[in-house]
Amino acid sequence: MRRAPLPAGRNLRGRCNGPDHRVPRLAELSRWSGELDGRGACKHPDGAVGLLRSALGVFADDYAAHQRGVCLRSAPLVGRPLAMAEAVA
Repeated sequence: MRRAPLPAGRNLRGRCNGPDHRVPRLAELSRWSGELDGRGACKHPDGAVGLLRSALGVFADDYAAHQRGVCLRSAPLVGRPLAMAEAVA
């Protein structure tokens, strides 16, 4: 099993790679997690799926913004709550 990917559109240096880079893969992870849940006697897959679902829930606004081509973590929005609220809407 491979590790979960970096957050949507981010590379190792924390830069945004654009909406087309990783967002489609997040949709695949969401679908895949439903197929994995409940498998394995050790419950390790259930724990991994729970962690993934939690992360997708916590970062749902970021995920939705990246689908629209907006990066909520980019410098221009930091410290500007109104601009961030508009990006999420």
